Amino acid sequence: MKSKILFVILGLAFLAGMTFFLLKQSTAKCQLCLEFNNQNQCSEARGPTEKDALEEAQRNACAVVSSGVTDTLACHRTAAKSTSCGQ
Repeated sequence: MKSKILFVILGLAFLAGMTFFLLKQSTAKCQLCLEFNNQNQCSEARGPTEKDALEEAQRNACAVVSSGVTDTLACHRTAAKSTSCGQ
């Protein structure tokens, strides 16, 4: 019985540590808006740097407005209409 409780406590401590570590990695938060195929899409993402957060926000936005490999690649080359970053 005691070993089960200890196992649960250690498991919760591990999960709490991993959650803290992963959240600490994301220090930049950015929003990016783009237009592709006559569709406007804004997306928000977090990352260790502003550059990483903007790249992830663009990937997220392109996932919504593009379909297929060709569209996705073209969307990733599309310049953003607006960007904003913060902590």
